[in-house]
Amino acid sequence: MSENRTARRGGWPGTVLWGLLVIAAVVLIAIGLRSALFFGYMPEPSQVKDLETGSLYIFAGSAVSLGAAPWSALRGDPFWVTA
Repeated sequence: MSENRTARRGGWPGTVLWGLLVIAAVVLIAIGLRSALFFGYMPEPSQVKDLETGSLYIFAGSAVSLGAAPWSALRGDPFWVTA
C-alpha cells in the first residue's frame, strides 16, 4: 500500500530528488553556521570575510529549503513533512 502512495507522489526518483534537496539545505545551513559563528571581541579581516561567506551559505540553504517545502506539498506529503 505504501508503494501506491509513493507512486502517486511522483515515484522513487521524485522522492530521492526531494530528499537530496532537503539534505542539501541542511548541509548548506550547517556550513554557513560553522563559518558565521564568531565568538570574540576584535574580529580580524579574515574572520569578517568568513562571516560574510557564512551568511551567504545560510541564505542559500534557506532558499533551497523554501524550494523543497512547496514541492513537498505538491507531492501530497503530510503536513508535518512539508513543515
